[in-house]
Amino acid sequence: MPREFEVSFHETFLFMKKFFPADQLNLHLYDEEMNAIRTIAVATNAGAKKTNTVLPLDDQSMAYLHNPKTPEEQLIARGGEDNPGIAAIIRYNRKQYDYSIMALHLKKGNSLFGLVSVMLKGQSNTAQQLKLLSTLKLPFISIISALAQNDEIEQLKQRLDGDDRAHREEDSAITEREIIGNGLKHVLDMARQIATYDSPVILLGETGVGKEMIARLIHNMSHRSKGPFIPVNCGAIPDTLIDSELFGYAKGAFTGATSSKKGVFESADRGTVFLDEVAELPLNAQVRMLRVLQEKRIQQVGSMKPIDVDIRVIAATHGNLDQMIAKGQFRSDLWFRLHVFTIMIPPLRERKEDIPSLVRFFIKKKSNQMGIPAPFPANAESLLPLFSYDWPGNVRELENVVERALILSRGNPLAFQSIIRRDETETITESVFKPQENLDLNQMISKHIREVLKVTRGKINGPGGAAEKLGLHPATLRSRMTKLGIPFGKGKY
Repeated sequence: MPREFEVSFHETFLFMKKFFPADQLNLHLYDEEMNAIRTIAVATNAGAKKTNTVLPLDDQSMAYLHNPKTPEEQLIARGGEDNPGIAAIIRYNRKQYDYSIMALHLKKGNSLFGLVSVMLKGQSNTAQQLKLLSTLKLPFISIISALAQNDEIEQLKQRLDGDDRAHREEDSAITEREIIGNGLKHVLDMARQIATYDSPVILLGETGVGKEMIARLIHNMSHRSKGPFIPVNCGAIPDTLIDSELFGYAKGAFTGATSSKKGVFESADRGTVFLDEVAELPLNAQVRMLRVLQEKRIQQVGSMKPIDVDIRVIAATHGNLDQMIAKGQFRSDLWFRLHVFTIMIPPLRERKEDIPSLVRFFIKKKSNQMGIPAPFPANAESLLPLFSYDWPGNVRELENVVERALILSRGNPLAFQSIIRRDETETITESVFKPQENLDLNQMISKHIREVLKVTRGKINGPGGAAEKLGLHPATLRSRMTKLGIPFGKGKY
């Protein structure tokens, strides 16, 4: 975000505080397609920043927000439970549970557009203060519209030229990892073997072992290397958005579809689509995926016209697809189409001989990113904690551990004893590798996530959080927790 916006938005917040008390000012967009509120800007006494936090809403909340009888200006009591729309924000961040809220529901014509929320801790605003805030509706609509439009422009620019830049940056990293990964020699040999063909590939392995890295390597060594490489995390896309995200949609396909949009497959023409966590695809999307593999043809949502696509599909999962097929959770015919060439990527605990080389690589990479000199471990003994740990998050977790060590080193030789604690190692190792009886795959995943949340005391984001330890994006972890019925909040663990 341009510095000018941060300054002006913060000044706006401080100016508002001259007329009524407030601790935080938030700007939100309603996303009807995603059934969510998206927080796009936040201002506090300390400053202002742009953000992109998606807060999912249930059907009851969306119905409440779209009800014509819902007041456009509202005073929300502490906790927000009397307002389903605002309660979603409260539930998302329990730190805000003690806040009352002044809310402005913004409309363009008859359509719900956005939300302004002013939060105050420990007390409540008055109806007169709410009326004063409501006089700012038009300026807030203009601000939110400009931010939304700027986001669309940035996304378009990234789609047009950002992928090539990221593609080139990833190429150099893959080349270096290719040299240092002795434990991946068999995997790399298989990748080179299949790269010259267009056959589908499925990559199996735990979270964080580097499945996307291998997928990119296969793409880079193929005749499609000059075409796009588009990764898709199937587990992070809401079920209601799967079709429009993968296949695109035609103009007028649904309310708000003012123009046609290409999906992932059409955008990846003459390139490669990497479907990470393919086991998370709902069954109806699996049927359409089968047609893509068989006929290389797609159909946009709301259109009867088929579109031919020239793509290669590489899929990946950490789940047990055989068990999912037996339970009817994954289509056997789709598995047979994907299962042309399988590469199993070993976890880091099975190739610990690579740890010293990986540490050196990550020290160099992270030091360059952080703009600091590259310190090295004090001695060989300082690496011993890394060998005694079983790495449930694999290479991705090791990368995070090295980054934390660099932050804490302050120019001194790196030490890892305080980064990986013995009690933490034992707890997580036991939760991952202790044999489980009478548990299906989802129960095992749920049990493991709960165990890690106990270690982090419910913390999901940031250093030492559950997402980092599991090697997942925080949004992916929250989506999985929601599907598995795992509660949020530090007080829960």
